[in-house]
Amino acid sequence: SEMAHDEASMRVVDGVRAPIQLLRASRGMRDDAPMVPRYLLETFVGTHPHAQVEEVHDANHYTIVIGAGPGPVRVAAAVEAAIGDHASSTAR
Repeated sequence: SEMAHDEASMRVVDGVRAPIQLLRASRGMRDDAPMVPRYLLETFVGTHPHAQVEEVHDANHYTIVIGAGPGPVRVAAAVEAAIGDHASSTAR
């Protein structure tokens, strides 16, 4: 959520014209509230129509990318899909 308040980072994101896939852990760092509040996600998607947000259930800030839970599997699938989408669009 810090990035959402950093003007330089947001200017860079605002310049992205490719699809944006944002994966959000359903829980925060200590299994508390998610790191990115819902209102920030809604604002972001409202101003970035090419963005999609996916909630990764049963994951927190850490387990979305490490461990044996569903987070790393979902992140890997999203990366593979993005690579596949890019490869097919450049092959045309």
